[in-house]
Amino acid sequence: MFLLFALTTVKVSPGIYLGTPTGLTLRVPVKKLTWVDGMAGWYAWGGVSVHANFVFGNYMKVEGIEQGNFYYYLGGRGAVWGWSGELDIAGGFVGGIGYSIAPFDFSFEVALLMRVYPSVSPETAGGIAIRWIGEK
Repeated sequence: MFLLFALTTVKVSPGIYLGTPTGLTLRVPVKKLTWVDGMAGWYAWGGVSVHANFVFGNYMKVEGIEQGNFYYYLGGRGAVWGWSGELDIAGGFVGGIGYSIAPFDFSFEVALLMRVYPSVSPETAGGIAIRWIGEK
């Protein structure tokens, strides 16, 4: 019910995320070119993951592509993942590029994370997201 309410009152963009991890994603705009997105997913080796990003974007000028369709973004990420009773917590930075052509948005991103629990170690994540944005 909450998801239905969110989808009808706020311009939420649901989609799929293919990568490390793979799962379902939601993007919620905060203002133009600033958004929060989250993902719940799973790993091929059996773990599950939840992460959230807060990002700032900007349009890129690319010859032959209409202004306002191609963009880049940078921001922060918090992540929790687990498997076989283990739990890991990490935080870090995320960056990516995207292309919007109604009714879809395509993006590629890479995250550099630092695991802080149960031990300290660097981690990476990334993938391709395909989201439904509706009409412009």
